[in-house]
Amino acid sequence: MIWLPFDDWVRRSAGVFARGPSGVPPEGFGLEYDHLRVIVLLLLGIVLPAVLLVASVRRWIAPVPWTIALLLLALTLVFLQGAVFSSRLPVPVDEVARGYPWRGLFGDVVAANPLTNDTVKLFLPWMQVAREELAHGRAPLWNRYSFAGYPLLANGESAPFSPLFLATLIVPLPKQIVAMAALKIFAALLFTYLFLKREKVSDAAAVFGAIVFGFSTVITVFLYYSTASVVAFLPATAFALLHALDRQTKASIVFVALVIATLLANGHPESVLHIAVGCGGILAIELLRWRGPAGLPAERRRDMLRRFVAPILGVAAGLALGAPAWVPVLEQVRISERFATLRKVPPVPMQPFTAAWAIISPNGFGNPVRHNWSWMQHYAGVAISYAGLLPLALALAALIARRTEARERWRIVLAVILFFVAMDWTIAGHALNAIPPFNIAANDKLRFVCIFLIAIVAAKALDVSKTAMAIASAPIVLLAIYVYAKRSDLMRPVDLIGVAAILIFLFLPPRFRSWAAVALVFTELCAFNSGFNALVDAKYFRPPLPIVDAFRAHAPREPFRVAGLAWVLLPDSSAQYGLEDVRGSDPMAFASYDSYLRRFTAPDLGWLPLIKDANRPELNFLNVRFLLGEPDSSPGGMWRRLYRGADGTLWENPAVLPRFFAPGAEVRDLRSGAPAEFAMTVVAPSPTLVESSEVLAPGRRVYVGGRRVPLRHIEGTFIGFEVPAGTSDVRVVYRPMSFYGSCAVALLTVLTLWFWPVRKVAAEPAADQPSSRRRYA
Repeated sequence: MIWLPFDDWVRRSAGVFARGPSGVPPEGFGLEYDHLRVIVLLLLGIVLPAVLLVASVRRWIAPVPWTIALLLLALTLVFLQGAVFSSRLPVPVDEVARGYPWRGLFGDVVAANPLTNDTVKLFLPWMQVAREELAHGRAPLWNRYSFAGYPLLANGESAPFSPLFLATLIVPLPKQIVAMAALKIFAALLFTYLFLKREKVSDAAAVFGAIVFGFSTVITVFLYYSTASVVAFLPATAFALLHALDRQTKASIVFVALVIATLLANGHPESVLHIAVGCGGILAIELLRWRGPAGLPAERRRDMLRRFVAPILGVAAGLALGAPAWVPVLEQVRISERFATLRKVPPVPMQPFTAAWAIISPNGFGNPVRHNWSWMQHYAGVAISYAGLLPLALALAALIARRTEARERWRIVLAVILFFVAMDWTIAGHALNAIPPFNIAANDKLRFVCIFLIAIVAAKALDVSKTAMAIASAPIVLLAIYVYAKRSDLMRPVDLIGVAAILIFLFLPPRFRSWAAVALVFTELCAFNSGFNALVDAKYFRPPLPIVDAFRAHAPREPFRVAGLAWVLLPDSSAQYGLEDVRGSDPMAFASYDSYLRRFTAPDLGWLPLIKDANRPELNFLNVRFLLGEPDSSPGGMWRRLYRGADGTLWENPAVLPRFFAPGAEVRDLRSGAPAEFAMTVVAPSPTLVESSEVLAPGRRVYVGGRRVPLRHIEGTFIGFEVPAGTSDVRVVYRPMSFYGSCAVALLTVLTLWFWPVRKVAAEPAADQPSSRRRYA
């Protein structure tokens, strides 16, 4: 309701603007009221959280010039300008429209970039469910629309408590995903800048390093995934830990705790693990820098070790604050299909050595947006090695320059080691990838830590000598030109823009180098990355469907489920229309339910279960009342046709088993309020077992006559319970203690941090260490 006055202002303004002074719509006017309103809300959803973040950092952490903050925000909006300032969408909603029922509306559709289709098939439906639950004042714990119901929060990537998601709720779907993407980039830029300012570089050098990481290929490829939600906060984590080493104050501990909790809430546990590895390496290098001469007194050494108390306390507090996000995931992963599969098959095989070409030219194998990708590996597994040619040349120049600090050399060494681990090359790579929990993680993404380290070293090498720069850049330029000539059928002149950036930089006078490098690297990375998430017409997102209207015309009052034959109603898309599907597309679903699902779905299509035979008894048991198919399909058997149109055919099974049933007894007044919760009355002539097609998940409880009763597994995965003779009031609820217990831990942590009277946790640093009083000028 607080948005009503603002909404009225937008409506009036849009009306005047659209009609012009004469009252006639101006020729070529392309922004309808709804589009203008969404753009305004989108800008607010980006700018307000960004300004609040900067103001908080300035108040409690470190000074950030507003001019720099506005520059970083402007660069973010320029990079995303097509997604922000138009009605088009940077996610492949056109990929979903290739199948029925949408194909009946749009005909044959060629997806602009089908590579990132998980954003539409998974993340937008999850966001829809989370928004729905929050709008009803409920914690978004359960997804009723996929897999006959399974945990939403505990799937690890839906991230309904991510600050990025919560801060942008004023933006309607699907544009909220754009607002979240902008905040990811802005956070990466801001904290990379702060990390470099801590190391006393100029504003231009700090902005240069921020651009290298914030607009890197690894951020762009995963920009609309939960992966980037975590990856973008690597600079914040590294800066927060080093800031706590410097300051040793309560504020610095709280800062670390908030960053760690944000990582955990942002929804990609593998990347959190990789950030832990990267930050561990950065801290180890910092400790080497402080080790001092061999004869350093023991007391001094103990003082240096005591400085790690603040970061450790901050990490511990962050783990406790973020417990509601990660403890349910830990519970779910043990019983998920993903875990069952990864115990048998490595998550990512060793990358072929040919993949190293992507360090120089990610488009040497083609590009999905150009529809000419032509290599054995997935583009996302190859292109994320690219840091830009100018930053790469600067980092190599720093390695061979005589004046380079030992710390920067160690950072390059760390980047190389992590790259070998990510690619599973060398004995060191094989060894780490065999150790739990790395043996069940996709460690190829560790390359984002390498990109960050390259960005830091390159930013500090902007004043490197021309000789060192020429020596370092010569092989890079020659290799890039060689790849361009060798793969001219796949590449375009724009793919040599990195070569041009190096050559321009080499011939610049020293006084122009810094800010010119900023312009050069932004141009280079924009040319490579800004168009990767191709813009698509918004008409493909959740269009009105006549077949869905037919659902609603025939829907009964009691709960029911739906299914689609083969590729019809792509799994997880049912959430966009409020329909409960027995299928889904998420490896974090229950392994036991997946085993049941594979009884009647195609066994060889990975995580997408496709129904071939609609007359299997399992569909009847699963409460599938309605079935969708292509316009000319006919399942026969028990199905009665209700609708046929260009968007498909709808059938009903009126005799379908209800959600809860008991042979010889009657289940009355079955009703459902919150997801995974039901109330009913059971009339039984004798003690009876009530069966259901509701999944028996941790946290599911049944109360008969107000008394909790034990649960039994039906078909290995569903809820069963006994009722006594007579009439019983039954309630089925979902109360996962992994979540509620974690909330209690998080609340206790908040109270502890709030009332903790200690201002400092260690003595002032020694004179040759970074001063806790020093400003990051």
